[in-house]
Amino acid sequence: METSLLQTDAPSGVLSAEIESGDVLDHSGPETLTGLRKSLLHARLRLTLLWELVACYPNPLDWIRGMRFLIGLRRRILGDHRLQKFIRVGNKYYMGLFTPAWPGEGFRRFVAGELQHFKPHKRAAPRLNQVFWAITRKCPLKCEHCYAWDTLNERDPLAPSDFREILEKLRNPGVGQLYFTGGEPLMRFSLLETLIAAASPGITTWINTSGYHLTREKCRRLRKAGLNGCFISLDHHLEPGHNSFRGNPESYAWALQGARNALEEGLAVAFSVCLDDANCTEKWLMEYMEHARKLGAHFVQFLEPKAVGHFRGRSVSLGREAVAVAESVFTRLNFTRAGRGYPIISYHGYYQRRAGCFGAGSRGVHIDAAGNVQACPYCQSSYGNLTEVELQDVLARMDGSACQQAASWN
Repeated sequence: METSLLQTDAPSGVLSAEIESGDVLDHSGPETLTGLRKSLLHARLRLTLLWELVACYPNPLDWIRGMRFLIGLRRRILGDHRLQKFIRVGNKYYMGLFTPAWPGEGFRRFVAGELQHFKPHKRAAPRLNQVFWAITRKCPLKCEHCYAWDTLNERDPLAPSDFREILEKLRNPGVGQLYFTGGEPLMRFSLLETLIAAASPGITTWINTSGYHLTREKCRRLRKAGLNGCFISLDHHLEPGHNSFRGNPESYAWALQGARNALEEGLAVAFSVCLDDANCTEKWLMEYMEHARKLGAHFVQFLEPKAVGHFRGRSVSLGREAVAVAESVFTRLNFTRAGRGYPIISYHGYYQRRAGCFGAGSRGVHIDAAGNVQACPYCQSSYGNLTEVELQDVLARMDGSACQQAASWN
């Protein structure tokens, strides 16, 4: 048990004092490339796509068909909206939250993996683009929407050696991006750091966190181990609303200070917000996005509530009006000139309503803290445990079965 991690890394009140001083709100927004700079970068990125097509297929006709497939896939998911911006983080560029940064081996492998859906080839490519992996059941919060509520703060059943075994099984058939979740993954910091180092550089790694004691020193160590970025839960732009939703009076300070520390250490930062009918208004969403912009976040993730975990048995799905408003903000801030200075929004419900489920072994899976492989965090039936079976066997059982949940799967 890593009980020492339950202790604060700073004297009581330090985080809140730093937030209240206003020195976090000193950003003009993420660094975005728009206009001519965006167009030139986009042209270079398309050359990377062409190079990958040439490397995958000997037939020039497949180069043309493969490019059409990739363009068609984007249109199927996002519609005919034109790309308006790239987000720069260090020397890397992003056009979306779940697309690896360009340039880099992660982006190349991502393209090669997507091309397997067009026509099989022999070039090295991950079988799964993304895996969400819970490494602990421990958490200092009691979040309203917690999908892991039924096992929250129970004993963690796996030893560090079990996690190392699972990681090796993930390498074959291959994973492009690995998201460490929980519980709160920072409550097992030593294990987290070890797994990130072991996964790097072949797998792009992220953490999904509340910002719990995410000090600058921890950010530095995780970045040196190979961490790419942090998903930080921020469910309201005002402190009382966030703290109430998260069930902890310190959670807002943790989130903001953790984001600041991650940004200062050069990590990508995505704020994750759970939507509901009350906050899906133009006014609320724009206030939230303005807050995220000022904090310097690179991305914002819109999540829709699901009737599992703490929400089991409750009617929590977004109504039609709320969905329409959320989708309007998503498209306007991502794909029009008005949104050029804002973080890129990722919205799984939007994608899934148009392109279907990306979980259930199609492009991703979820692994719980006991090693069970699930279609997604919300579809919690186990298809096998990775301490006992190989991932290929689990994926064969899934066979791309659709999520039981109607909208987002992350």
